[in-house]
Amino acid sequence: MKIGRWMNGSVVAMIGAAIMISSLTVGFRGNSVEAAGYDKKVTWLGMWGLDDPETAEKVTDEWRGSYVYFGSYFQDSNTYKQPIKWRVLNYATNDFSRNGDKTKTVLLQSDQILDAVRFNQTEDMNYDEDYEDYYVWYMNKMYDCNYYATSNIRKWLNSLEGWKGDYTTGGFCKTAFDQVEQNMLYPSYAETNYSETLGNFYKTSCGLSEDDYEDYVFLLNIDDANAESYGFYPLTGNESSSASHKAAATTYAVNRGAKYSDWWLRAEVTDDDSRYNGYITSGGSLGTIVVNDDTTGVRPACNVDEDYIAYTSLLEGTSGEAGAVYKFTAYDKEIDLNLDYTKKGEQVDIQYTVSGNDKENATQLSYLVTATDGNQVYAYGKLADLDKDHLSGQLNLDLNMIVESVKSAGEACTLDELCQDYSIMVIAEQVHVDDPATSTIDESRLTDYASYNWTLELAEEENEDTNEPSASAGSTEAQNQNGNTTKQKVVRRVVAQPAVPAKVGTRVKGASGAIYKVTSANPAYPEVQYVLAPAKAKGTLNIPATLTSGSVKYNITSIANEAVWKNKKIKKVVIGNNVRTIGKKAFYGCKKLKKVVFGTNVTTIGAGAFYNCKKLKTLTIPSSVKKIGKEAFRNCKGLRKVKINTLKLKKKTVGKNVFKGVPKSTKFIGKKRRKNYKSIFGL
Repeated sequence: MKIGRWMNGSVVAMIGAAIMISSLTVGFRGNSVEAAGYDKKVTWLGMWGLDDPETAEKVTDEWRGSYVYFGSYFQDSNTYKQPIKWRVLNYATNDFSRNGDKTKTVLLQSDQILDAVRFNQTEDMNYDEDYEDYYVWYMNKMYDCNYYATSNIRKWLNSLEGWKGDYTTGGFCKTAFDQVEQNMLYPSYAETNYSETLGNFYKTSCGLSEDDYEDYVFLLNIDDANAESYGFYPLTGNESSSASHKAAATTYAVNRGAKYSDWWLRAEVTDDDSRYNGYITSGGSLGTIVVNDDTTGVRPACNVDEDYIAYTSLLEGTSGEAGAVYKFTAYDKEIDLNLDYTKKGEQVDIQYTVSGNDKENATQLSYLVTATDGNQVYAYGKLADLDKDHLSGQLNLDLNMIVESVKSAGEACTLDELCQDYSIMVIAEQVHVDDPATSTIDESRLTDYASYNWTLELAEEENEDTNEPSASAGSTEAQNQNGNTTKQKVVRRVVAQPAVPAKVGTRVKGASGAIYKVTSANPAYPEVQYVLAPAKAKGTLNIPATLTSGSVKYNITSIANEAVWKNKKIKKVVIGNNVRTIGKKAFYGCKKLKKVVFGTNVTTIGAGAFYNCKKLKTLTIPSSVKKIGKEAFRNCKGLRKVKINTLKLKKKTVGKNVFKGVPKSTKFIGKKRRKNYKSIFGL
């Protein structure tokens, strides 16, 4: 099975808070109108508004994390579908990739039991008298009945053709996801491994996407269902219940047979009777059941490719807190937006045309404002309504209104700063809103779709010969406050399609001599890793937010393991705002390093990252940090003060001996939760 994949990826950036813009003044060629009230709450570009689950410390702890609506399925009845609510098990992982692919995905599992499906059909099971066991035929070979790769349930989960079994829905993937959503699904990979067991289960058996069969939707295995990082309490097999594993069944699933709220795993049992497979009981414990049981439910899991997520919107709760509910806006390659625009002082005249096979689905032209260097979004709103009869037009964008929108997000911003330091992106969207006529369905939770975004280039360029701003569309006349006519520059830009990044794995040398490696060739958000510091690095080492190579501007999102290993001359490190991950032993043994300035988006500090940096004096751990590896700051004997701004660390996300060997006189200043951090760091 193959699913067509569109490789125009997403713009990935971090957004500090949910932004809601209620109105925007837009002039349509001299006619100033007030756009309709608008309450779509954009939280983050890409998938970065989502968050990892909290750790279940006790068997009675319920699952707590982010949720997202994606796709639709029968839930209240078999006559209409409703948006599916998923738990976010991991908001940014490449654990399900292979062959060196570093694509980040969002790992999801349905919040509820959605259907009741047999692991294998009774009529497909045969008995072998010689082996005294049951088997199924697949591709003219015999397989155990509990072997997931050849199971009935695997085919049903991934069917795009319409499953021919006794299922009225015709297969889950075909039923739950439209074509654009299918394109968003990543072919998850996991190796088959029979070396690890838990009780009478194989923990990591039944791999994914093996033997030329790609798993876009799948069941969790024992290891997945035991992962603390996914928000599950780790089962031993002896528990009678686990609150984090419990799930309710939809009315539709109950009517289909899932009346006990049990759900399947892809978990073979270790004994010789292949009729039995692993599952989670209604109480949340591990159990075994016959593969042709028709009362066990299904909680599908899938990975959504980050390259297809334009941004997430907040539907319920508070962004960044457990229980927050989001939905995706996905890139639709069949919605194409073309812009031509002219900047005249405080105004931008925009001509737009929406085309493509899905052009008539577009409902509005929208804008987003991000900081040029840090990618934080400060404003979002609607520019114009669209429908099949209004897919092109002209509008006048008042930049002062954009300035006020940015200010309302708590930023100090002037018109000059807006043009120089911020990016205004324009997209054509299909935005779903709730239809009061369909009381059983909330359409506002359906996936929205967007064109590839355009960035308005508003900064005036300097002419190389005259050092004056260039103006490609000449000049216009305007009157100043005294009524005198003055010349006013007009800057006109037509944005070209992005240059093609180098292949993943390509090494690139920066202007400073540092070596980088391409980790994402997504044209909308190409990424590199800082692999090796310049050989002669000394004094202050700047690891910037971006790298320009040829005509491509890459975002520097990670620092490799041992990238600055045992440098003897650097005294200060400044890390750019796009860096999210600092690798293991990245700055190990930098004996003269005294100060580190972390970027605002660092989430992970690897094990031993600053081990033996003995002259490091002060340290501020930013609010974005979620994980710190073991011995990250071990033997930093010069530390005098550590300021901890993050509230996102937990015992399970902090390694052992992080600050072992620092002086006893070192001051640890926590933010609101000082006592908790003393416990977390073992101080």
